[in-house]
Amino acid sequence: MVGDRGFDPLGLGKPTEYLQYDFDSLDQNLAKNDVGELLGVITDSGELQPTPLQPYTEVFGLQRFRECELIHGRWAMLGTLGAIAVEALTGVAWQDAGKVELVEGSSYLGQPLPFSLTTLIWIEVIVIGYIEYQRNAELDPVKRLYPGGYFDPLGLASDPGKLENLQLAEIKHARLAMVAFLIFGIQAAFTGKGPISFVATFNQ
Repeated sequence: MVGDRGFDPLGLGKPTEYLQYDFDSLDQNLAKNDVGELLGVITDSGELQPTPLQPYTEVFGLQRFRECELIHGRWAMLGTLGAIAVEALTGVAWQDAGKVELVEGSSYLGQPLPFSLTTLIWIEVIVIGYIEYQRNAELDPVKRLYPGGYFDPLGLASDPGKLENLQLAEIKHARLAMVAFLIFGIQAAFTGKGPISFVATFNQ
C-alpha cells in the first residue's frame, strides 16, 4: 500500500491465520486421550464482505488498519490546523473552546450562532452519522478511502501518474498531524496552554 514502510513492531498487520485441528480422542476408557492433529492452516483473505456496517471479515486486518489510519489522519490534519487557526483568531486555546461555548453560548470564530449547543450537537450527530453510513456502504476498498467526485473538486486525482504521489503525500501529512495533535494534547495537559501561547512563552 502507498506509504507503507513495513514498520510493524507488534505484528498487527500480519494476515490472520486459523488453525484447523482434527477431533480429539474421546475414549472414556483411556487414561489419556490424544489431541487432534493439525489438519491445515486457513489465512483470511481480507476481502470486504457485502455487509455495510461490518464489511471486514477480520477486525484487526491490515486493510482495516490502513483505512482507520487514513481517516484518523484526515481528522488530525483538520484538528491541528483548526487548533492553531482558531487560537490565532480568537485567542482561545482549543482545549478551552468547549468552556466558552458553555458560558457564552454557541459561536463560531467569535460570532454568535442562531442555534443552541444542544441543537448543534444533534446536527453534528445526524450529519456525521449519515456520512459514515454512506462511507461504510461502499464495499470497494479504494473508493472507501478515496471517493473522488465532490471530494476532489479540482480533479487532482484524475491524472494516474500524480495520484500515487498525492496519496503518499496525504498519508505522510496525516501521520505528522496525528503526532502533532498528540503533542498538543500532552502540552495542554501539562501546561494548560494552546500551541500558540505555549510557543510564545519562549520569547518571554
